[in-house]
Amino acid sequence: MRTITTLLLLLCTVFYGFGQDNDPDKKGIRYRIFLPSLEIGYVGYSSQELSGGVMVKTAIEYRLKTQDSFYFRLNYDNRRATYKIQPTGLTNVIEGKVNFSDLIGGVGYRFGKDKLQWIVLLQGGVSFYDVPEFELAGTVLNLRNKGKNVPISRLTIGLEYYLDSNSAITLELLQSQFWNQEDFWQDNQSAWGISLGVTATLY
Repeated sequence: MRTITTLLLLLCTVFYGFGQDNDPDKKGIRYRIFLPSLEIGYVGYSSQELSGGVMVKTAIEYRLKTQDSFYFRLNYDNRRATYKIQPTGLTNVIEGKVNFSDLIGGVGYRFGKDKLQWIVLLQGGVSFYDVPEFELAGTVLNLRNKGKNVPISRLTIGLEYYLDSNSAITLELLQSQFWNQEDFWQDNQSAWGISLGVTATLY
């Protein structure tokens, strides 16, 4: 619910800015806000309990200048992975699927003024997920999912190819760190990923 409220407030701010912007030279606020940014990719985990899966990234970005400048980005990303867990007291390995939802924000810098531009971005936030919990009742193994969250930080570097001044194809590499040594990250708290997508202003 809090995530939905945050995104709705952001959208209201964006549309208010569009309504106030009548700049014919395309230097107003609406030309510095890129929404939506959509990327699809793959994320892998260093943890032995998780295997890689599909990642879908969505973002809103505000640029101080349209080129060669600092920018701010808020991401709401979804990741899917397969887990393999051996419950305490059992010899069986349990496999299943788990979904992660990341809400992260941060600041970055964009290099270049031509069609090809580079970005670097540092973000922090929270990852929400369901962790499986097991209970052995006689010979029956009961499983239930418990909602939890973990602090997350992410470093991203990327390459953008601009089709015009308002839209680009994006390629990004990321490295994430999870800051609780529990659940799926008891042996290693890092992950890496690659994604390909598009970004554009709303005209």
